[in-house]
Amino acid sequence: MKKSKLLLVFALVLIIVVGGYLLLRSLHLNDQKDDGSETGTIIYAADANALEKIVIKGEEDYTLEKGADGIWSCNEHADFSIDQDVIGNAVALLSNIEATETMPKDSSPSDYGFDDPSMQIETVGSGQAKHTIVLGIQNPVTQEYYCMQDDDKTIYLVDGKYHDLFSSGITGFAQVETLPDLASSHVTDLLLELRDDEDMHFHYYIDGTDEVYNYSEFWFYDSPDYGLMPLESVSFGEYVDGITSTEFERPVALATADAMTEYGFDDPIAVVTYEYEKIYDGGHSGQVRILVSDATGDDKMFYGMIEGGEYIYKMGKSNFTRMYVVGLHEYLIPVALPIDLTTIDTVDITTADGKTRTVKYEAVQPDVEGATITEFKYYVNGEEMNEDDAYAWRLMFNILRAEYCDTFRFDLDDFDYDQTPYVTVTVHRNTEKYDTLVLRLYPFDNSFYVADFDGLHIQLFNKNMINNFINQIPVVFHEAV
Repeated sequence: MKKSKLLLVFALVLIIVVGGYLLLRSLHLNDQKDDGSETGTIIYAADANALEKIVIKGEEDYTLEKGADGIWSCNEHADFSIDQDVIGNAVALLSNIEATETMPKDSSPSDYGFDDPSMQIETVGSGQAKHTIVLGIQNPVTQEYYCMQDDDKTIYLVDGKYHDLFSSGITGFAQVETLPDLASSHVTDLLLELRDDEDMHFHYYIDGTDEVYNYSEFWFYDSPDYGLMPLESVSFGEYVDGITSTEFERPVALATADAMTEYGFDDPIAVVTYEYEKIYDGGHSGQVRILVSDATGDDKMFYGMIEGGEYIYKMGKSNFTRMYVVGLHEYLIPVALPIDLTTIDTVDITTADGKTRTVKYEAVQPDVEGATITEFKYYVNGEEMNEDDAYAWRLMFNILRAEYCDTFRFDLDDFDYDQTPYVTVTVHRNTEKYDTLVLRLYPFDNSFYVADFDGLHIQLFNKNMINNFINQIPVVFHEAV
């Protein structure tokens, strides 16, 4: 009994397998071969180097032609760059056409889509020798295409690559654009123009700047309200490197005026502009503007293009958002007084009782052989500080310049700014811009002071650190406690 059941199961499985095979063969649109026909048959062979023109007629008609210099271009879009490697593959493909199967001799061309071909490819060789292949419908099972060539009535089945390589139109042969190589240049200016947010502007100074300035940094955020604010240049430089090394993928359209409107570039979500200057021999200077459009209708994909470029690209959203989504707080340096010491004339320290102490700076350059060193002398009430007092002053003042900030905050609405600050530090500088900068310190809670730098409430400072600063004031100025 068990043996009979096993035989029955085996028979059913065999019926299913054979039935599936017959079904697939029926979907093959009766493409059985004649007796004696072969698979993998070369049906056309020519010298690839002799090929001079390819004429495509399909969803998009276009002509690829080789010039006297051996460079291929598109007649309909002569101004657009062609990837010579890609077209070289196409030439090799068309010079050696292989059929996977041959249809019966009595097959009707209309059954295979030749009444309305999906594509016609005409090649022209040296001496104007022509060869034409016509592609009918696609086989739904194998994804191959039915093919006829020249005046031959035989219908073949060929690989889908003969269709797919040309079906994208001229963009399928596009020379994908690249951003400038900045190995010998440096980005000096970065502007992010955002449709749904405030623009952001950043500057790079290769030798620093004497404006609102931390002497060890070179990148600055140009705040529309508060001027230049120093950024942590190493990490921000890595962000900029990510922008300038973006690689575009295959384009979806030519960047014509109509296409730019169609793909949403008349209202881009972002425009990223960076300027670069030569810093080493072999470097270059210039500007790049990258436009980003969210008009794809796909939350995960965006369009992008280089302004003045040839093509429009479609890439993952994250590839573009990493260009213009900047976590500013991640890069701003937590320094209460981001000021180059060499720009300081005097510093006023005013405590809550209204008393002000003034320290005057004098830069001196000792005669040190083979080196240029800037040192400072410090004066209080016209008298130069002795070495110990000058050292104590530098330690005290550097507390405000040290990176002890716990957090940045641009909004502290729950804080009463009408109260008198515990201490106010006013720095007078020898610069035309930002010649006077003011830092006010207010108690905030049991752990923090608010550091108000020129009206920008951005930092909470450790309370113990600020208390140490306040306690050092009478010590440094020899005042009775």
